[in-house]
Amino acid sequence: MKKKLTMVLVFLLLTISIMGCSTQGESPEDTVSQYLAAIKNKEVDKAYEMLGGSNVPDKDRFKASIERHQLTEFKILETQEGENGVVSVKVQYKIQGAKGVEIPNELTLSLEKKGDKWGIIFSNDSSSDNQITIK
Repeated sequence: MKKKLTMVLVFLLLTISIMGCSTQGESPEDTVSQYLAAIKNKEVDKAYEMLGGSNVPDKDRFKASIERHQLTEFKILETQEGENGVVSVKVQYKIQGAKGVEIPNELTLSLEKKGDKWGIIFSNDSSSDNQITIK
């Protein structure tokens, strides 16, 4: 009986540890949540590594932007599948403005799967105002 109980406990511990070791790429929503959490926590390197596309800003500029604006909260609103495997995730977020006032806004992030990971496509396309795309 002790042997069976020990094996069950070992199995449960392995399952929990594997679940705790999840990485970027489980789903577009997970990737967006990890990206925005990195920005909220000022983890510049982590957030920057998730960017891709043709117009990724220089890292110092990206860092300065994160340091200037404090993301206070975010919520994923909806996900839509597009063409060529690109998925759009609409997010509602708030940043802390002058005098501590929270400013709400919405943003659509486009993602593409590369291998087993989802990445954010960064785009400065004038036709997509709040569009960030990660590859």
